[in-house]
Amino acid sequence: MADTNLASNGQTSQQQLLASIYWDCQNVPIKNPYLARFLLTFIELRQWRLSAAKAYANWRKEKITAEKRLCQLGYDCIDVPLTTKNSVDKKIIADCIRDSKNLSSDIYILVTGDGDFCSLVRQWKAKGKYTIIFSQSNASQNLIQLADQHYCVDPLPELIVKVIQPQTTSLQTHIGYNEAIECLIEAIKTASNENKRASFGYIGNLMRQSQLFLSCKKFPSIHTPDGKVISQFNKLAEAAEKEGKVKIENQELFLI
Repeated sequence: MADTNLASNGQTSQQQLLASIYWDCQNVPIKNPYLARFLLTFIELRQWRLSAAKAYANWRKEKITAEKRLCQLGYDCIDVPLTTKNSVDKKIIADCIRDSKNLSSDIYILVTGDGDFCSLVRQWKAKGKYTIIFSQSNASQNLIQLADQHYCVDPLPELIVKVIQPQTTSLQTHIGYNEAIECLIEAIKTASNENKRASFGYIGNLMRQSQLFLSCKKFPSIHTPDGKVISQFNKLAEAAEKEGKVKIENQELFLI
């Protein structure tokens, strides 16, 4: 579905719209570390105000790094013991019904493809609420059809280009050196947490999916403190190695 500027179509800019995120991590696992940040950026660029961001899973059985990353971003990680097959679904639905009475959000973002949420979406729509679904490609078609907007998260880099880049065309493509180095280090840590080889290609792709690089169609110009310009990933990696922040072996990066 086409993206909609609710701020101009539904309410005046003086009435900032409230948006809530409910993420079924059992149905849409945290495979890409940038999905959580993407959802927050999605809201920020539309000038909505975040009312709640909740991620549901049996967290005691998940990797602690995934839960920690979400908490650092401001998500409320709700632990749901899997006593029944639909324990997570039932908890999300119960919380959504309760929150809709207390928080009164204008926009509800569901990160799931489970058809069990169709009834909940119908309730929201009956109250005039706007519903956005983020799901994997195998999502329930009934759920997709009920949503006001739907996005597939499987090809996240393509989704970023489609949804976020059109709204960030005015952003500069000159990135600070220290910011770029921090992004490089964060990408290497992410690869390590995922047990992936931190090759130049893999780290470069992770960096391009980060919020820092969202507005860049190609590798940006990075200005060093001494006035030089870095315009290639391998040059940035070499600069980080000279500073003693990383080590390069056979085009693979290691933190020092």
